[in-house]
Amino acid sequence: VIVSAIFRLAPTISRIQVNLNGINSALPLVNELFSEYERFNIAECRPVTKKEFAKFDSTIRLKDVNFEYEKDKPVLKNINFTINKGEFIGIAGFSGAGKGTLMKKLVERYDNYALSVSMTTRSPRPGEKEGVSYFFVDKEEFERCIGQDGLIEYASYCGNYYGTPRPWVEQQLEAGRDVVLEIEIQGALKVKEKFPDALLLFVMTPTAQELKRRLEGRGTESHEVILGRLQRAVEESYGIEAYDYLVVNDDLDECLRQMNRIIDAARMRPSRNREFIEQFRTELNEILKGEN
Repeated sequence: VIVSAIFRLAPTISRIQVNLNGINSALPLVNELFSEYERFNIAECRPVTKKEFAKFDSTIRLKDVNFEYEKDKPVLKNINFTINKGEFIGIAGFSGAGKGTLMKKLVERYDNYALSVSMTTRSPRPGEKEGVSYFFVDKEEFERCIGQDGLIEYASYCGNYYGTPRPWVEQQLEAGRDVVLEIEIQGALKVKEKFPDALLLFVMTPTAQELKRRLEGRGTESHEVILGRLQRAVEESYGIEAYDYLVVNDDLDECLRQMNRIIDAARMRPSRNREFIEQFRTELNEILKGEN
């Protein structure tokens, strides 16, 4: 029943961290509980100190393991667990900086990321799947979502609406997944308005000359179009300060590692650890009461 509940609430988790409150004898019970599920990294299932426990960025926290002894053998009775909310990551960058490739590779290399799925009013193309490629809806449904503030952002392009459904993103975050969303450069403030804890990354090339070289290297656009993209980059550069971090895409592998490190570090922001901070304050006050 416990494992079924965890699967239902967080179907994509792959790691577990356990707080056994110093009761090492309960560890074998937890190992046994998850031993049949290969995707769980049981090596991560171990006793930890309270300080360690607060710092873990894994999807699930098993807060208390309750058991009783029957015929001198510990028997698991109940587990209380919480699911760490995922990070919402908005990624923008100049055309040609490689943000699309970075997002695709990030999801392929690390299993805790999910690419945001957009909603659109256009018809499905061959090979596209509902809920994977897009959420396909009619114009009336899309405009109803707009009116109910059900979209993080949206735009109209070639007669069709495109947008990011807010309920889907929130569901993924609650299940512990880190959601990656490509946003327009000027859309940072809109994302922050609806998700104050969102992490915004801006992808750049090492130099402006390198950006020009990559645009020319595509071999798919005229000189005039490339100049237009560079002119737009000048205009877009005035919105960079709204982002939390710059990511310089010089070497692809190193850039991927850097992005993952930034996202991991962001989990320790005070706004993401209010419960731990409040608990620490409570414990300090309890200590002082005991000393008086």
